[in-house]
Amino acid sequence: MTKAIIGYQNLIDNAVTITASAQTLTGPARQAWDGITTTYWEIPTAGTHTLTCIFGSPVVADYFGIFSHNLATAGALIRLQYSRDSGSTWRNAFDDLQLADNFCGLKTFPIMATTHWRVLITVATAPLFIGVLQFGERLIPYRGMPVDFVVPADNRQTEILPNRTESGAFAGRSVIPRGSEAEIMINHVPVDWVRQAWRPFVRWSEKRPFFFSWNHTDFPEECVFAMAKPGIPAPQLSDFHTYNLRMPIVCLGGL
Repeated sequence: MTKAIIGYQNLIDNAVTITASAQTLTGPARQAWDGITTTYWEIPTAGTHTLTCIFGSPVVADYFGIFSHNLATAGALIRLQYSRDSGSTWRNAFDDLQLADNFCGLKTFPIMATTHWRVLITVATAPLFIGVLQFGERLIPYRGMPVDFVVPADNRQTEILPNRTESGAFAGRSVIPRGSEAEIMINHVPVDWVRQAWRPFVRWSEKRPFFFSWNHTDFPEECVFAMAKPGIPAPQLSDFHTYNLRMPIVCLGGL
């Protein structure tokens, strides 16, 4: 069974009503799911806060992702909850997510379908900023990454500029992070899976970034928030009448 997962759906886009317990004029809650990593939902005070999403009919979810935030700096805890009785009682989809850094966070949980969902956040040191927040139904690649797959954390695109004095002496280096790159690779995939699962993902990735975890079972901390590079290769038919799939990606932020 593959250990990789992709999180690209964002159910928040489809909610009938969305209610935030706190926000600011310059940091409205909607900026957490607009797909842009340079805009932020700002929570100006410490304490417990919620983002409640109500849908017209039950929606299915089994993953939660967060990126472009300062949860670690703010000492914040975050969890996703759901209600089966129109918000009278709330159950946890997973225990509190506490991140050690302000990078990517990705949680999976048993699949659930309901109309009422909410994000519960406990902030220790305000303000809290969240640029990317999404949950939905994860995409499980038909196969895991092959043996020649390069882990994003090992493919840092770093610009290193040596500094020298006028006399030629070494004066340190300037290290400029440029993120990292990788390539999602799925070999020997049946055509039905390409039509049902891969094509919708490709259409999404042409417009917006997504979460990718190459081995979420063993290395969940190596998940990334990434965008497809221009010119996504078309599926290639293999000798076994299956398809080999490729998607070069640029990982946003540092690793």
